[in-house]
Amino acid sequence: MSVPCDPTADPICPPGGQKQVATGSAAFNASYSNPGTLDAYSVRIDHKLTNTLTVFGRYNYSPSEIDVRGGSGSSTLNTVSATRITTQTATVGATWFLSQRVANDLRFNYEYVRYHRSLRTFRTYRPILEHFKSFCTKTHVDDVGRQDLLDFATHCLKEGQKGKSVYNKLVVLSQVMKQHRRPKLLNASDWPSFVETVRPIYEDFELTKLFNACTPSEEIRFKFYLMSGFRDAEGCFVTWRDVDFKHMAVRVTAKSHWGFHPKNWEEWEVPVPQKLIALLPKFKPADAGPDDPLFPSATGRPNAA
Repeated sequence: MSVPCDPTADPICPPGGQKQVATGSAAFNASYSNPGTLDAYSVRIDHKLTNTLTVFGRYNYSPSEIDVRGGSGSSTLNTVSATRITTQTATVGATWFLSQRVANDLRFNYEYVRYHRSLRTFRTYRPILEHFKSFCTKTHVDDVGRQDLLDFATHCLKEGQKGKSVYNKLVVLSQVMKQHRRPKLLNASDWPSFVETVRPIYEDFELTKLFNACTPSEEIRFKFYLMSGFRDAEGCFVTWRDVDFKHMAVRVTAKSHWGFHPKNWEEWEVPVPQKLIALLPKFKPADAGPDDPLFPSATGRPNAA
């Protein structure tokens, strides 16, 4: 907190006549990370059957994953865009030397790519890739290099995009390049710097104003997210079976029939306040079954974004 002071009488008073004094409180400041892994495992076999016949085999297993908070910069931090990609490649071949001048060569390659992506992730990443496609004139992925990514980052900054948004775009592009055997194109110093913003804290009177403007169902939904800390998709797919009224907890469980899998493919349980547990029974419809979502759409399915 700043208080007025006299520079002529106070030796520690700045020239501007205002000095900082301790108030016993400070602004909350925290940081977060966007964890990611880029792994690759390979097996290689070469064998010479005869003087004229050789065979070989290659197998590559490359799982990768990355979680980005805030999507491309337009979403809140409790929105996590998760990308899971597993690539498996197998190649076999044989070379038969018929003479010193003639040889037969056979190659067979198989590649399988499995994308573990949510619809939200697809909606977040697609415009990023479309933006890069419209900027970069190169046709093949193999032709894209470090300078192309740097030029794209510079172009985004000139458009007025913030460092955080450009950083997230480079993360997506690096993932794509890695899947096409072009890993680590960027150096550590190539990544744009940005200031982690402090998210606003809403006071009680602001929350009261919000709840007063809500319908009863909207109020319960907002309070559920407020008291549970659930991410958007996690709350959309919660069913009444997931609510443990006795132990005051709500579980995050997979719903394969709805195409939902928890973050990191792990189920967990979240303790919630008794106040929320007391509100939910009043909100539960009389004909709701244990496997019905808490927040259904008009069709009875989860009201997912």
